[in-house]
Amino acid sequence: MLHEWFQYQAEKAPAARAITFEGQHLTYAQLNLRANSLKCHLRSQGVGPDVPVGLCVERSLDMVVGILGILKAGGAYVPLDPHFPQARLDFMVEDSLMPVLVTHRGAADKLRNPPPVVVRLDADWNELATGAESATFPEASSNNLAYVLYTSGSTGSPKGVAVPHSALVTFLASMQCEPGFKSTDVMLAVTTLSFDIAGLELLLPLVSGGRVVIASREDVQDPSRLIRCMRESQCDAMQATPVTWRALIDAGWPGSKNLKVLCGGENLSSELASELLPRCAQLWNMYGPTETTIWSTIHRVRSTNSAIPIGRPIMNTEVFVFDEDRNSVPTGTVGELYIGGAGLARGYLNNAELTKERFVQSPLDPRARLYRTGDLVRSLPNGTLEWVGRVDDQVKVRGFRIELGEVESVLGRHPGVKKCVVTARRESSPGDASLVAYFEPSPGISPTINDLRAHLRAQLPEYMVPSTFVSLDKLPLTPNGKVDRKALPSPDDNNVEVREGFAEPRDELEKKLVEIWSKILKAKDVGLRDNFFDLGGHSFAGIVMLAEVRKQIGIALPLAILFEVSTVESLAEILRKDNWTPSWSSLVPIQPHGSKPPLFLVHGAEGNVLLYRQVTSCLGKDQPTYGLQSRGLSGEGIFHTSIQEMAAQYMQDIMAVQPHGPYFLGGYCLGGTIALEIAQQLRSLGEKVQIVMLLDTFNGSADSTSTIQRVLSAPLHLFQNVWFHLANIWSIPAADRRRFSGEKSDIAFARLGIRLRVAYSSMQAAIFRRGGDRDMLPGYSHLLVKKVNDQAAAYYLPKPYDAKVALIRPKGHFVGYDSPTLGWGKMINDLEVHQLSVFPKGMLIEPFCRELAATMSLYLRDA
Repeated sequence: MLHEWFQYQAEKAPAARAITFEGQHLTYAQLNLRANSLKCHLRSQGVGPDVPVGLCVERSLDMVVGILGILKAGGAYVPLDPHFPQARLDFMVEDSLMPVLVTHRGAADKLRNPPPVVVRLDADWNELATGAESATFPEASSNNLAYVLYTSGSTGSPKGVAVPHSALVTFLASMQCEPGFKSTDVMLAVTTLSFDIAGLELLLPLVSGGRVVIASREDVQDPSRLIRCMRESQCDAMQATPVTWRALIDAGWPGSKNLKVLCGGENLSSELASELLPRCAQLWNMYGPTETTIWSTIHRVRSTNSAIPIGRPIMNTEVFVFDEDRNSVPTGTVGELYIGGAGLARGYLNNAELTKERFVQSPLDPRARLYRTGDLVRSLPNGTLEWVGRVDDQVKVRGFRIELGEVESVLGRHPGVKKCVVTARRESSPGDASLVAYFEPSPGISPTINDLRAHLRAQLPEYMVPSTFVSLDKLPLTPNGKVDRKALPSPDDNNVEVREGFAEPRDELEKKLVEIWSKILKAKDVGLRDNFFDLGGHSFAGIVMLAEVRKQIGIALPLAILFEVSTVESLAEILRKDNWTPSWSSLVPIQPHGSKPPLFLVHGAEGNVLLYRQVTSCLGKDQPTYGLQSRGLSGEGIFHTSIQEMAAQYMQDIMAVQPHGPYFLGGYCLGGTIALEIAQQLRSLGEKVQIVMLLDTFNGSADSTSTIQRVLSAPLHLFQNVWFHLANIWSIPAADRRRFSGEKSDIAFARLGIRLRVAYSSMQAAIFRRGGDRDMLPGYSHLLVKKVNDQAAAYYLPKPYDAKVALIRPKGHFVGYDSPTLGWGKMINDLEVHQLSVFPKGMLIEPFCRELAATMSLYLRDA
């Protein structure tokens, strides 16, 4: 049994490091203790032999604790990737009949109908750690299940492959021998748990007495970060798909003379192998379906003069090449590969018909079973196997096995699709492929790319969503009425890809708005229905855009209107209304729909709530969210001049939406301070405030620095500000890096441009002795709002608060602001501090806002 094998290593070297993740470590003894605690708790919940247990966790130390704890309890773990669509996760939970889910706080929220028992490895750990052993509980045997892994299914739904302990142990024993793994070796694990090859990365080191270093999801997605992770981990072995190895080489990976490279998941080309060989100590090509337990054949690559074989069978594994009648074919003749031996899965969970179809009786031994792989191979004279192709529509994309029939089934259920077919095409990079969807639109319906992708993403993992969609009047057919895949046009042909309908401006107003957007957003071909934010817009670009609208069209619009109208077409409709003036309200419905209690977020120093757009979109469609914006933003010159006055007005607006508590409040920077005062005033009325979330909010009354110290530290703060931005940019994948740095630089230049225009206007006012500064700021009233809000904050003294407050802060701090609680420690009795992985000034922007939203969701749910 695998867990007994691990137990032996834990007793043999308890102090040795077993797993590492982002600087955190567990020794063999610590890992064994945590796994035993989980085992006892799971057994108390009825987990035993052949009981499927869901495992839905992010990449972490707990991922391995969960696997071992489930195996020790006798159960079979079922990986549930928290990044999969809800519909797919729900199907796996229902199909497997799992009674228990092991997860992290918040991850189970993606399931509509979670199992009856949910065990949270973080929130429930105190209870888990006190579990007692049950002496009478039945033990699992080698014939019982170790895991159930769901793969793509040709019928339109995934299928669960049920793998017993005996198959897994046999596989790991073979891998210890060849390619080989020792107690002194380090494995870098980069594969998602929902991909069966992760079993080698996580379990082979632990049964060998070695160490596994788990790369984070962000490291895996960014080749530059992964190269750094490889260097820092000093790994001796790493397993990845050809696409990942190609990406590493393209990113400048110089190689490692001590590294054993394991390459599998799809065909290894000679071109890629020739680049990998000089960069590593050993290169191994690995092949095997999930149904025969991870890898079934292996080949050490020493030459790249011809096609790279998939090799010979591993220990206790047999391979056969048969023709259509299951007769053996001669050496060199192409046939279908059948695999037998100790690595065979039990079959497909709760699907006897499909199991019978794919796991067949051996024509050479009626007592033996063989798995029909569907792969076409030929035996070479030296006894190795060469992969040729497939007998069906199964393909590999980035190492993931995809049944094209499943994608076609889901796409065909879209009301705008009459018929469809999905194919795979090779990309320019060797070993990479992408999916192309061809379809006939339903009569009278013209679905767009976004329509089709959203439909597919709701039910399929991202790697199964086609990258290209081609609309055809008629799909080409063969004489017998089937789709002729060979006659499908190349997606590179002109005018065959589906594109979003581009709408030209229809009148002078729309033309003027398009010109304004094109200039400010630096975008060409702005269409009537293009979204302002999709084109790169942000809060400061919105300020500049609306100021330009006021200047050229003569109508002043509040910034918050962009929550309602974010296209040229919808903005023009507003501006066309006769005698229309915007109604003012501090309360802004950011996302007013959903079944959960509403969340109220208060503005920052500049008064607008558009800064919450990205984070609130990440909170989900079921979380109603309202913003509270500053009086004075509309340019009418009326302001709230104290925090207490602001809070009193905002409290009235909140109670108009939600007359009674419990209330959920929050705010960024100054907004957190105002939210805390709102909570004070609500509680003074006898209302319950469930939680206040302070987002990077510093307690100004705790600042003891003098004016001189602030002046002297200003240059250092400016330097730190630049450094924090660069650190944030460097910490994220390249695609996110471009978006984040682009938005940050756009905001910086927009701020500078506004201030230069205001300075020039003020200079003109002084020269020509015109009115005061309020008359010189048309369209830029946020500057006056900030001035008033800063003065209000300077005079505000918060009172002690004894209810729940969550302080969500960045890592790092500006000089002089080094309090771990940002000055709130002595003021708030029930204060919980959570530090994000982002440096200051980045938490509200993609991609960091996702982490902030996830943290906020946890606090909201727990509250």
